[in-house]
Amino acid sequence: MSSGAARQDVGASVLARLRAVQDLDRAVASLQRSIDDLPVEREGREGVLVESEDGLAAIEAAVLERQMEADAVELEIKQREARLEELKVRVNTVRDTAQMLAIQNEMRTLGKANGVDETRVLEAMEALESAGIEVAEAQSALEVQRTDHAEFVAAAEKDDAEWKVRMAVLADERAEAATALDGETLDHYERLFQAREGTALSECKGGQCQGCYTSLPQNVAVRLHQPELLTTCPTCSRILYLDED
Repeated sequence: MSSGAARQDVGASVLARLRAVQDLDRAVASLQRSIDDLPVEREGREGVLVESEDGLAAIEAAVLERQMEADAVELEIKQREARLEELKVRVNTVRDTAQMLAIQNEMRTLGKANGVDETRVLEAMEALESAGIEVAEAQSALEVQRTDHAEFVAAAEKDDAEWKVRMAVLADERAEAATALDGETLDHYERLFQAREGTALSECKGGQCQGCYTSLPQNVAVRLHQPELLTTCPTCSRILYLDED
């Protein structure tokens, strides 16, 4: 094998190793995003659940307040009825006309007040019946949410454990792949990977860098066919390769 062919093989080998490292780094980054997203999604779901619980509590509190108001009105009705019974007995014993008229006037007033409040109680009972249905529906919906959330938490914890095991495996594979590269090349690649959002190497296709989609000068395309040295895109600085697959 000639020295030129040997240099080309070495260059191609470095590119292949860099691409392997980049594939592993992308897999690690993607998996890390999934791991990082889990607590965020869990917090969001818990927030929705708390909102539903607060909503149900507000409905239940409103229902309780209506019930207490209705009970208070019913108590007033009973107190008026007791007073009416007293007045009915008393009106038959009074001989003074003025007193009799006063008693009769009070009885009419009490009767009218009870009529108004009895209507209020009926309306309140109808509203409470509707509110009871609303509470039952909210409770049912909340139970579904709680069940869904519990299932999500269980699945999330399982995924988190599995992903962390997978992450450890990928880290070992990446460390092993990185040992095949010299320190200077690896450092250059890692700086590019961070600066170019996970794409340190880019394919040259149709005379264009697929990382920034700019047309490459002819001399760059020529150098790609002679890969003794790493060739970079003059625009985005990504390491270029030709996909020979």
